[in-house]
Amino acid sequence: MSTPPHANHVEAAFRREARALFAIAYRLTGMVSEAEDIVQETFVRALASPPPDRDAPLGPWLTRVAVNLGKDALRRRKRRAYFGPWLPEPLEDGAPLRIAMAEDAPDLSPGPEARYALSESASYAFLCALEALTPRERTVLVLRDVMGLDGDETAQMIGLSAVHVRVVHHRARAKLTLREDELRAPDAERRERTMRALVALIGAIGAGEADAVMRLLSDDCVLETDAAGQFHAIVVRVTGKERIALTQLETARHLVVRASRLTILNGLPALVLDTMPSRKRQAPRSVLLLDVDRDGRIRAIRSVLTTHKLGHVGA
Repeated sequence: MSTPPHANHVEAAFRREARALFAIAYRLTGMVSEAEDIVQETFVRALASPPPDRDAPLGPWLTRVAVNLGKDALRRRKRRAYFGPWLPEPLEDGAPLRIAMAEDAPDLSPGPEARYALSESASYAFLCALEALTPRERTVLVLRDVMGLDGDETAQMIGLSAVHVRVVHHRARAKLTLREDELRAPDAERRERTMRALVALIGAIGAGEADAVMRLLSDDCVLETDAAGQFHAIVVRVTGKERIALTQLETARHLVVRASRLTILNGLPALVLDTMPSRKRQAPRSVLLLDVDRDGRIRAIRSVLTTHKLGHVGA
């Protein structure tokens, strides 16, 4: 079977753009697996129906395709009912991107610059905050504030007028204003602060000390668990220090830990737990992620149990 004459041109462009395409798709959807699928579909479409002008740079066209696929995927997900809180799919720093293509397909494993970009603007708190936006607002904000496109470039990318882009961008930023400190890059100080809080929380829960847990929490702390109805879990967002502490202790009481490790997920320390089933519909694996304020208080505890969201968290 002969190779299409444009295939080499497409593959060369794809090698240059693959990591940027993944970065956009992951921020748009909050799902690693969907982002990988979007990158793959973008490549397939470029091979099957490339733009007619073969001399024009292919990067903007690839980005436009990936953005539209990501926006469509986000809209589909928003229309579907979901059992309990929905949380993004965490990504372990250095995890390879698993995109199945031809044997000679480009290497998509993220290098140091890609991992830096992920930690810069895809912290878990950032992805959770983006859930407050509509698909259009999220797309505009990602293109403008994360990918650095100007208003005219964003308008061309998504088929809106520049004036409309400015309005949508302003509305999106206004919704996230109160969370701005959550969205800073996870620097060394924030990683250390998060690690201290995580270790202290693990110790307090392990000792069964509700008061010690409550002392670690901010007044507005929230607890969210994503099990998607697959496993036994709290299916509502829990608020209030005492309720959160008691919920955490009750959950821990049923856990028989087989293995645990601290790792880096989305640029910050997190806990991975493998457990032995001790009751019906207990998750065999979970990850615990924290959002810690500048004073070292925990303002969000998030647990992901859903199996299909832990594929990029190593054993």
